[in-house]
Amino acid sequence: MVQKSSLRGNYKVIDEAISGVCYYFMRLPRSLWLLAMTVNI
Repeated sequence: MVQKSSLRGNYKVIDEAISGVCYYFMRLPRSLWLLAMTVNI
């Protein structure tokens, strides 16, 4: 039971981190965002 709840907590932290990163990228200037996309590809 404890292991299950801790796993659920980890998923919540990961989900918050992902949404935080997405929010950060949304706030970036479009040129920087496009540059990051080309570097990733």
